This record gives sequence, C-alpha cells and structure tokens, in this order.
Amino acid sequence: MKINRPFPFQKDFVFLLIFISLFLVVFLFHGFFSAKEPVQKGDGGQGEESVRTAAVGEAAEEGPEVGKRAPDFQLPALSGGRIRLSDYRGKRVVLNFWASWCGPCRKEMPEMAEFYGKRRGGGVEILAVNMTFSERNRLAVEEFAREGGFTFPILLDEKEAAADLYRIITIPTTYFLNEEGIITGIRIGPLDKKILEDFGEGGK
Repeated sequence: MKINRPFPFQKDFVFLLIFISLFLVVFLFHGFFSAKEPVQKGDGGQGEESVRTAAVGEAAEEGPEVGKRAPDFQLPALSGGRIRLSDYRGKRVVLNFWASWCGPCRKEMPEMAEFYGKRRGGGVEILAVNMTFSERNRLAVEEFAREGGFTFPILLDEKEAAADLYRIITIPTTYFLNEEGIITGIRIGPLDKKILEDFGEGGK
C-alpha cells in the first residue's frame, strides 16, 4: 500500500500549528490562575489578609476568653430598667464584676468613678455587674452606690447568670471589650488609674 508523504512545507506547517496551539493553552492557563491570586496587602491596600481578618471578626466564637466575642446577657439595672451588653456595641466597654463586701472592689470603685467622669460620652463605657446573689440584700448595694456617688451603670446579677457565663471565681474581675464586642484583655484583681487610662487611650 502506497503511503502519501507530506511535502516538507506541509510538515513544517503542522509543527507550527501544534506549537501555536500549545503556546495558547499555556498562556490561557497561566492567565486564568493569575487572576485568582490574592492581592497582597500593601500600604492602604485591601488584600486577602484584611478581608479574612474582618470576616473572622464578624464570626468570632463566643466565650469569656481574650479574642472571643463577649457572651451577651441582659440584667436589671440598679437605677431601673434592664441593660443588655450587646446594646453597647460600637463602644469600648469596661465590664467589671464586683460586690460591696469585697475590699479590693471597694478600693477600685473611686478610680472607676473618676475615669467614667472623664471618659463618659467619649466612646468608652463602664458596666459594673454586682454579684447580687452574694450580697446580704439589694439595699447593701444601693447604699454603697449612693455613698460613693457612682454614676456608671450598675447591673444586678441576682441569679448568678452573668457570673456563670463569664466563669467568675475571683472578684474583682474585669473584661475589656473593643467596639465589636471582642474581649481584648482580662484583669483579675483591682483596677487602677493607669490600667483604665491605658484602655481609655485605645490600649487593651
């Protein structure tokens, strides 16, 4: 059987077509995956890293640990009505657990009152959760607050609900929350002016 062999120029033309086809495939393949590469975060850039961080912040796990979203709760206020922690989203919050019979708690309260007087309305709030279930009665809390002239919100944890949520063992214990309600720091023991001022200036 006779085989018709292509002329030399036909053979070269076939090789050229194959080469061009392979080049186009490689070019398109590279272009497709290059388009999917994340934008690197630079000066003022919005790369994958910043987007991922924002997404994690929105879906942060809830719990009483640094880096987690502070567990939400609602408690009656000493001044009347009820207060929900999440209502303060958008502000940085000093969430303090205390009792009127606690010596270190009584010691830190004037510092908190002074700080609140200076920072009130400036994007920082204090919520003082009284361990009412451990008090003699509510009157003891009212007398202590009145004598101290405290104007920050005092919440009454009458059934140990918030204390359980935050696993409070020692008082005073304070949680520092950022504007998104994420816990940025925890203090076990009394607060002082420096700790409060550092937080007020944007620190943990």
